[in-house]
Order: sequence, then structure tokens, then C-alpha cells
Amino acid sequence: NLSNHIPMLTTIEIIKEIVENHPLFYDLESESDDKVPVHCMNLGDSGITLRAKVTTRSSGDSFQLCSDCRILVKEAFDANGIEIPYPQMDVHQKKD
Repeated sequence: NLSNHIPMLTTIEIIKEIVENHPLFYDLESESDDKVPVHCMNLGDSGITLRAKVTTRSSGDSFQLCSDCRILVKEAFDANGIEIPYPQMDVHQKKD
């Protein structure tokens, strides 16, 4: 999930660049210019859910690519001031 206060297209471009430049990413040489489709899955109360579709040559490569990309995306988001929100709760205490 991403904060509702971030530029979504910038975020999508960061994700695409990270995946496309990973050595385990396998480009199916699709006729589309969109090598890594990123879809908006949900516009929620506390954030936006994006999902990237990636391809590799094997399932083992897929696990490693996804793990690596999660780490790289988090680092890139931090470097660009993009917040990943976490559930929060405000508690108010009444005084008698």
C-alpha cells in the first residue's frame, strides 16, 4: 500500500525501472512498450495498492526477483520520500 498523498505515476515508473533493470527479469519481447505492467488494484482508506506483473525464466528466479525488487522498491521509495503507510489507531482517554 502507498500513501494517498504521493504522485502515483512517479511511483509506477520507479517500480517499472527497478524490475526492468533486474538481471533475473525476462522480457517476453511483447509488442507492447509496457514490459512491466503495473496495475492499480485498490484505492483504500489508508493507501493505494499497486501490483506489477513480472516474468522470469523459472519459478526460483521469480521468488528471488520479487524479493530483491521489494527491497529495492522500499529503498527507492525512502530515497524519494514516498511513504508506505501502516495501520494506525488514535486512542483518546477521557479524564474523570
